[in-house]
Amino acid sequence: MQPLQSDDLVRRRPEESAIEIGGRWVVMGVEQGAYVELNAVGRTIWDRIAEERSVAALAEEVAEGFAAPLAVVMPDILAFLAQLRDQKLITVRRPD
Repeated sequence: MQPLQSDDLVRRRPEESAIEIGGRWVVMGVEQGAYVELNAVGRTIWDRIAEERSVAALAEEVAEGFAAPLAVVMPDILAFLAQLRDQKLITVRRPD
């Protein structure tokens, strides 16, 4: 698969949802049968991609919300989104 780009548009798949199990949040993959545990940043990302948004906009929101430099959060966000994409938990599309 191609690496994600900052202008890619991401959105969680409507059939996927995060649930709380024993005080921890996880996304259960219906199609894959796999799960991804969400930390505070992961939960924020999951909540924000209920609606389609660009990776760049998402990274800016996360950086601002956690008072962290964009250059620090961007690699982690790209890696997390790639994990979600590879497990078919989100959709990714290139802008028109």
